[in-house]
Amino acid sequence: MTEVKKIYEEIRVKALEQIIVRRTRTDLKEHPLYWDDIQNQNLLFPEVEIPIKILYKLDTQLEQLYDKTIFYISDHDKGLTYNRYKAIGYLKLPKKKRYQAADLISSQLAMIMKTLLVKRIDSSFFAFKQSLKRFYEATKAMVIMFERGKIFIAPNLQVTEYILADNEDALLDLAIE
Repeated sequence: MTEVKKIYEEIRVKALEQIIVRRTRTDLKEHPLYWDDIQNQNLLFPEVEIPIKILYKLDTQLEQLYDKTIFYISDHDKGLTYNRYKAIGYLKLPKKKRYQAADLISSQLAMIMKTLLVKRIDSSFFAFKQSLKRFYEATKAMVIMFERGKIFIAPNLQVTEYILADNEDALLDLAIE
């Protein structure tokens, strides 16, 4: 493994660094040509302070509810499983071969959804409730598709909306198109 790292390091240093233009604040300050140009233009970078962690004070009941909700969002065994977002991972061969890295993609999508829910609850209760509503609707649409024996996997189409509106024919026409 270290040999591979050495090869990639050499490629990065000898090839990529020569063609990639980085313009981070640190790069600009460390490169004399860039830094001189910035000073000649009288440009300034504000000094950025280290973020300060702010903890919300919740009453006991709300804190328990929050902790319980986070548990159910994130616990793999007793919480949400995000199976709705793992659909392509459950396909059988040869259909699964149509999706490169189906298992990886499906597990990553589930992880993204989990992260989204955690971020939403920390953002606002309204945003969290809206996300839960969409999560519920997507799961409900998947159950309906299971019951009908036909699962649509069409990332570019609004599958959930068509299924919940009982408009499967229009969805099928769009999928075929």
